[in-house]
Amino acid sequence: MLGINNIAQESITPPPLPAGLGFGDSMGESVAKPHPPTQRKRTESPVEDPYPLFPAELKEFPRWLTWKYEIRHLKTTKVPYDPQTNRRASDTDPSTWRSYAAAVAAKKNFCGLGCIIGEPYCGIDLDKCRDEQTGIAEPWAERIIEELASFTEVSPSGRGFHIWIKARKPEAAICRKGRIECYDHARYFAVTGRHVPNTPPTIETRDIASFLKRLKNGELEPLPTTKIETDKSQSEIDFQVCVELAREFGSDPARIEAEFNKTFHAQREKWRDRQDYRERTIRNAIAAASTSSKIEVIEGDELPVEAVPIYPLQVLDGDSIGDLAHALTEGTPIPPQYARETIKTVIGSVIDGRVGYPGHEEITARQFNINVSLNPRSGKGESWKRVAAFGTGILWDLLDEHQVRIIQAGIGSGEALIRKLAAIEKDGCHQVVLRYDEMGELLAKAQVQASSLEYKLLSFYETRTGSAESLTHGVNLVEDMGVSLCGDFVEQDFIAAFAGRGSGARGFLPRCVLSFASAVPHVGDWKEIDSAKTIRICERIGENLDTLRCGIGHRNGRWIPSEDDSARAARFEFFESLKTQDPNLTPELTALMKRDLIHRALFSDLRITRAKVEKSISWCQHQLEIRRVLWPEDRGDNVERMAHRILAASDGKNLSIARLMDYCHVKRLGSGGPEAFYRALTSLQRTKQIAEKGKNRKEQPVYARI
Repeated sequence: MLGINNIAQESITPPPLPAGLGFGDSMGESVAKPHPPTQRKRTESPVEDPYPLFPAELKEFPRWLTWKYEIRHLKTTKVPYDPQTNRRASDTDPSTWRSYAAAVAAKKNFCGLGCIIGEPYCGIDLDKCRDEQTGIAEPWAERIIEELASFTEVSPSGRGFHIWIKARKPEAAICRKGRIECYDHARYFAVTGRHVPNTPPTIETRDIASFLKRLKNGELEPLPTTKIETDKSQSEIDFQVCVELAREFGSDPARIEAEFNKTFHAQREKWRDRQDYRERTIRNAIAAASTSSKIEVIEGDELPVEAVPIYPLQVLDGDSIGDLAHALTEGTPIPPQYARETIKTVIGSVIDGRVGYPGHEEITARQFNINVSLNPRSGKGESWKRVAAFGTGILWDLLDEHQVRIIQAGIGSGEALIRKLAAIEKDGCHQVVLRYDEMGELLAKAQVQASSLEYKLLSFYETRTGSAESLTHGVNLVEDMGVSLCGDFVEQDFIAAFAGRGSGARGFLPRCVLSFASAVPHVGDWKEIDSAKTIRICERIGENLDTLRCGIGHRNGRWIPSEDDSARAARFEFFESLKTQDPNLTPELTALMKRDLIHRALFSDLRITRAKVEKSISWCQHQLEIRRVLWPEDRGDNVERMAHRILAASDGKNLSIARLMDYCHVKRLGSGGPEAFYRALTSLQRTKQIAEKGKNRKEQPVYARI
């Protein structure tokens, strides 16, 4: 054997690179098949080569890109950029590929370098097969590395390997099977230079016919036959294996269960004896295996069911809140995300002011939760009834014990809200949950009456104080009140309530957790709630809440969970990737993710691990996808004025984006700046009042009024 598992550290310490988020390392962007140059030109050597162990022969080809992390279709992916122009690399134009020296010179502005795979080379990607802490590879991966015996490096995530060989792959040969991928064009590898010890330093010529045949037959990567040592729970491992089986065999529960039963994991008592656990794990795995599909982009105002972002069901597992959400929704049409976010809202009102986050100790635990459905009667109200409603909610007693008051719908103005809160505060209560059954009608009425309800709600998001004054009721003050919110909308009412209100950008909506779903397909009677099961889960939640009383892990009177170094690195990396997204959608996502992680830690093992961060990243990415689909056409004052300027400037003219911004005085103080300009431009394109007509010589988009 090669002995690569005997050396935890690579033979060189590379420059710091993002550690990866565990979504795999294959490059999702397709790249045109490169043609070998007629004449190799040796690139000018940079002053300092960041990857001295990477094969010199690949550095001679002008096939180099830079890349950075961006969120695409529920995953963080590595997007290629032209090092010279800083524009995205074209998947049809080889002129966007540069020399190695040019890519190195631009590296400081990106996450790393990438090399296009093309003739005469072939790239083999072994994914999620290496322990990033110890450097130990799974046996099947080590056998492949030994068989191919060519230059091999560790992938950017630290969890896989990239093998470079000289070979050609038959056109009909399979490219991917399980965790193994093989490409000879239309892809690139992100380069790390972390050469795997005891593998050749050069790229060798290999015949891969036998390798590809065994890949097709599934002989290279057998299913696990021994227990996996990992920081994930056995239930999480069961789920991961089922996801791989779902990707392999499709949405066939019987086939997935049969294949799973061939593995070591099927010997576990929980899998063997509990049919409900097997069915739930397989059902969630089938749903998770399909989340990489693209969200359909459609024209017009209609939003079909297919356009609803798929909820990553795996984020429910691993803590008592997710277990309770499962228990309350199993065997019903209620989307489990409604239950989970309602539970978080209720419990957040209980722990508010008693918990914090590492480095952000004063963060609030209060949550503004909005459930949106395509149609009425999709489970929103029933979710609330099962979680927190008086007499029926499983957590009602918890709210009563901690003196959290529920205020039902009916308050339609900011002044009325302040009066109600002031009266409750006089009774000695300092936490409330506002419950709005159908919030759309109320906000529509408030909009007609120019009510300050939305403004007052926004003021209570970060503070615990408020005031209102009127001739009829005088002055009302609220001095110490935590306000949480749980509101329901039908999608059409949601859009009508917030469009043109200035609720987007840095207004009310970014501070809300959004759940968007349609009813889960269900036939037959609803399954009754397993009372014994829910009671056991609630007892665990109570035991976790006792942590807040014992003083362990407390700073300045708040319980602060510990956070692993790898978890912190993954979180920071994800936060960096959010900076590349639409700033209208992302301003509060980091705070929402921290609150989500507090719940995951408090109601499991009291730690923030990388596994929990990865679940929270999936949850946060889903929030971003919902925002992309649901975000209203926001025409606040600056945006509306900017839209008028754009229409006036482009009437009868074709203007580049730069000229259009000049006409609109984007740099003028008080104009709203680029943010207002792009929001207005997007709105006008959506409503088909302006359209892109092409590009000018500088490759800038050109617009004209329709």
